[in-house]
Amino acid sequence: MAKQSRNDRTKEISWIGRLAEDPAALVSYDALGAMLSLLLLAFVLPAFSVQLGIPVFHLHLLAIVPAVIILVEMQVLIKRYAVTVSTIKKIALANAIYCLIIIAYLVIYRGEVTGLGSFYLVLDIIVIAAVIGVELLVVKRMTSSQD
Repeated sequence: MAKQSRNDRTKEISWIGRLAEDPAALVSYDALGAMLSLLLLAFVLPAFSVQLGIPVFHLHLLAIVPAVIILVEMQVLIKRYAVTVSTIKKIALANAIYCLIIIAYLVIYRGEVTGLGSFYLVLDIIVIAAVIGVELLVVKRMTSSQD
């Protein structure tokens, strides 16, 4: 059993290591996730606004953050800027700010957002928090390899 855990740990480390060696791939994955959020918030979820308890206008406002993240990340990728530890930290911070905005929305509109709406927003927070965790592990790996 311990051997399996060690193999799982090795796989995790090699996966993080690959992203640390090619941080532009991490930025690409983050941009794809932001695109998914944008598409859902701007085009799919408005059709279910009543069931979510979230007005279409609010869904569109929430979509602004992933749209800005996409624009910044695409600029980094298209112009082939070096993806540094600082870049990844800024992306992680932007994702964290987006999570805080969602949490604030849930608190402010707790009486209006339905269970389904809360489920979607909490799921979004969980996914983004996992992405932030990966980004911070990559930062840790990149900084330890620079020493």
